[in-house]
Amino acid sequence: MSSFEQKILKKLDATVGKFLIEVLCFIWKKNFGEKEKVEKTKKIGIKNVLVIRPGGLGDTILLTPLIIFLKDKLNVQIDFLGEKRNIEGARFCYRNLVSNFFVYDSLNFIFFFFKSAVRKYDIVIDTEQSFLLPAFFGRIIGKILVGFDTTEKKKLFDIKAEYLFSEHETKNFIRLGEKILSELERNHEENLREDQKVNEQKFKGKEYDGFSIRNLSDELIRKSRDFLKEKVKFIDREKLDIVFAPFTTKWEKSYDEFDQLIEAVKDKGYKVKVIGNRKLSFEEIAQTILSAKIFVGVDNGLMHLAYMMGKKVVAIFGPSNHIKWGPLMGEIIRKNLWCSPCSNFAEIPPCSRNKECMRIEKEKIIEVIERILNQETGI
Repeated sequence: MSSFEQKILKKLDATVGKFLIEVLCFIWKKNFGEKEKVEKTKKIGIKNVLVIRPGGLGDTILLTPLIIFLKDKLNVQIDFLGEKRNIEGARFCYRNLVSNFFVYDSLNFIFFFFKSAVRKYDIVIDTEQSFLLPAFFGRIIGKILVGFDTTEKKKLFDIKAEYLFSEHETKNFIRLGEKILSELERNHEENLREDQKVNEQKFKGKEYDGFSIRNLSDELIRKSRDFLKEKVKFIDREKLDIVFAPFTTKWEKSYDEFDQLIEAVKDKGYKVKVIGNRKLSFEEIAQTILSAKIFVGVDNGLMHLAYMMGKKVVAIFGPSNHIKWGPLMGEIIRKNLWCSPCSNFAEIPPCSRNKECMRIEKEKIIEVIERILNQETGI
């Protein structure tokens, strides 16, 4: 999907999407009260789940712990609906866990939608934080709809999870899974099929507070790291010191001195490689990342892939929220300006200061790179 098409879709979401949500909320409220919503979760036997993930590659990668959680705890068929440009990344991350991959920016979506509206998924999980249309479609094709308690679409959800700006996005996604699990258990898990029962001893009476979510998140992130690394076939590649991924689809997140930074690092004798500037398979990208000691980039999808595979990351952040999307392993470099971060969910407003937050001295970045390299080599 081109940037122009993305803008059109966002406009439609803000206008048509809002109207459709209000209409559907009116119909839903008239026909189903809160009591009926609760009863649905008591009666349903979970056989299949659809996970909807619109938007960029980064969040697609960060969904990996949630997908592992759902497969591990529910042991049901999982399907995925996302954007065409991210399907290769989704297949790399979730293969062996997800049965079918569908795209919404294709004519085939029409057939998928009408077919699913008749058959209906037992659970549809809308992982989008703010956009409205995923919830509209999810409400029609799902018996139970799960999502974040954020915008007006929350009125359509049967199961709502709190969305925290103060937590990493992986933990917000995992919260969706935990909420489903706790709701199913609370509403008589004996109605589930025997082979789909939740481990009662592990979850019964457990409070789903921040502490338990943090512990579970750490465990799932470790599982995801091992799961993703196992997917990469071992190839005896040339060992690299640094792999750079300077490219991003958003001008506001780009770092203008990357070329000079890369040349300066090369002049110091380090072995480096730049990725993202030509078409490689996801497995080739993963192999290159794992062959390097550290990864250096901006807030982009490959940065998320790097730290989700356990690679030390140096990430240059400006307009986007470093708490929510920063690397879990490595170091974030940013300027402490009053206007940074300025993103609302993942949307970055126009910048009147010529992205001052991304004007960071390359010497500072080199200093951080060398410090981490020295730690890696034990110097």
